[in-house]
Amino acid sequence: MRCLVLGGTGFIGKNLVAKLEQQGHFVRTYSSSQNSSESTTVKHIQGNFSTGENLELALKEIDVVYHLICNTLPNLPHTKSSEDIEDNLLGTIRLLNLMTNAKNKKIIFASSGGTVYGKPEYLPLDEKHPTNPICSYGITKLSIEKYLHLFALNSHINAVVLRISNPYGPHHNIKKMQGLINTLCFNITHEIPVTIWGDGSIVRDYIHIDDVGNALVSALNNTEKFMVANVSSGVGLSVNMIIQKVLSITGANPEIQYKEARSFDIQECILSNDQIKKALDWSPKINIDEGIIRTVECLTGKSPTKKHP
Repeated sequence: MRCLVLGGTGFIGKNLVAKLEQQGHFVRTYSSSQNSSESTTVKHIQGNFSTGENLELALKEIDVVYHLICNTLPNLPHTKSSEDIEDNLLGTIRLLNLMTNAKNKKIIFASSGGTVYGKPEYLPLDEKHPTNPICSYGITKLSIEKYLHLFALNSHINAVVLRISNPYGPHHNIKKMQGLINTLCFNITHEIPVTIWGDGSIVRDYIHIDDVGNALVSALNNTEKFMVANVSSGVGLSVNMIIQKVLSITGANPEIQYKEARSFDIQECILSNDQIKKALDWSPKINIDEGIIRTVECLTGKSPTKKHP
């Protein structure tokens, strides 16, 4: 297939592009960044998604669009929600209109399993759980999902929404200071103090980026007009548990600073992955210990000094 990866130079994008190439798909990338791919076969188009710059050009002769672009973070204050709407929601509606005109067949959207549901009424969270986000980031992601459903109902476009939990692993931009495991591994291996928001009891569902990439590729096989599925490990681990695993694997003894909890951090979020297992024959392959070891190796270029039992 001929695939366009919006956000192809980012964390999820780089890993996805490599997998699509390995399977023989034609790949084109689009982002505001210059092309950082080592591949000589991937064509990159630089543009501003918020304004639609060069987007129509990027969509030419494309079968499947991977929408991985997001210009905001979950901690964006609600007072700046207009930026979230303008950059991400309106940009996506423009994209869908262009796709309708260009006769592109499918869109696969990377949504947020950690924010679209809001406070859990039960665990693990499945796709039927109520969606009541408590941050602008989650509201915008959910709004995009709704528009994808609208366009799927009223046009030739098929849409797949993958609600990804907390990805970690290679190609993460550590400068963004987003993602507990990557930030933790980087700080610990570079002897930088670790800052934890709250008392470390918050529980999250962590998924290795290799498993995320496989889920995104599997979505190519979906034949439904519209589908929503969680992409997760299905296992909940507290921040303190992750810290202990990283310390055990690296043998480090860093300074850990606990600060006041943030209002937008939900106490516990674990996602069910039953739906995607059935629909796309996908399941996570990399457990948390192996994933942390791989992350440390990627960041340092060498194997950890200790292995978790």
